[in-house]
Amino acid sequence: MLDERYYDGFQGENEVRLWVEKDGEEYGLSIWCGFFDTIMEGCFRPYPPPNGMVWCWQYCTGFYDDKWEVPEPSLLLQELSQFDPQRLESIRHKLLKESEEVRALMISFISEVAKNGQTIYMECV
Repeated sequence: MLDERYYDGFQGENEVRLWVEKDGEEYGLSIWCGFFDTIMEGCFRPYPPPNGMVWCWQYCTGFYDDKWEVPEPSLLLQELSQFDPQRLESIRHKLLKESEEVRALMISFISEVAKNGQTIYMECV
C-alpha cells in the first residue's frame, strides 16, 4: 500500500512514486510533484552524479521514463541530506513545511528498505 497523504487533494496532477514490491503489492510513498520538485530544487547542485535522483530530475530521465530501479539508495540519501531551503525560488517557500515532511519520510523509507536489502523503485506518473 502506498502512503498517499502527500498526494491527496492533488489527484490528476503528476505524482512521484517511491516504493518496494512485496508479495505482488507496492509499499511506499506517493508524492505530489509540487512537493517533490521543491525537494529536488533544494537538493540541486551543479553537476549532480549520474543516475542519482537529482540527475534524473534535472534531465527528465530515469524515473520519468518508466519504472526505475534505484541503483544506489545511498546516493539518494546523500542527495536528500544536502537539501538547502536557501536554494528555493520564492514561490516554493510556500511549500516548504510539507516538502520538509515529505523529505523526512523519503529519508526514513529509503534508509529502512536499503537496510533490509530491498530493491527500491521510482516512477513519475
